Amino acid sequence: MQRQEIIIFKKSVTLLNIVLLFAFLIDRLIKWLALNFWQSEGFFVLGRFWENRLFKNYHLSFSLPISYPLNLTIIIPIFLVVIYFLIKAYQKNNFWLVSSFSLVALGALSNLIDRLRYGFVIDFINWHFGLTSYPAFNLADIFIVTGIIIMLIGYLTKKKI
Repeated sequence: MQRQEIIIFKKSVTLLNIVLLFAFLIDRLIKWLALNFWQSEGFFVLGRFWENRLFKNYHLSFSLPISYPLNLTIIIPIFLVVIYFLIKAYQKNNFWLVSSFSLVALGALSNLIDRLRYGFVIDFINWHFGLTSYPAFNLADIFIVTGIIIMLIGYLTKKKI
């Protein structure tokens, strides 16, 4: 990699880290609001489609029925593997991999903080489609899914991954 490319990579990653730190803090703030103010009743956004309310998720991702503390024995090793690959992506100066693994790591970290502190993950977004309601989720879950999508797009388009 040429010197100019390394400089561009470092500037891009610095901006990315600032944006992700801001997003992480927003996730933590909204989780705090949900835990402290939305416990008994939440509020709807966009009619009755989007509900913001506290949902305590004691299970693994996508509400898989693996409860605390057993889910920590699954989550912590996966988190450490993600951190390992994030470090490798930094060493390769690969912006796409740094972006995707950073999103996954921050989302996982936020949910891990919840699990360690409260014994559950604080979810606060629930979508309603007619009589159907989807599992509640949070911004950290969106970070994780977005990171995985970026990774898949990178692989499918051969974006130097």
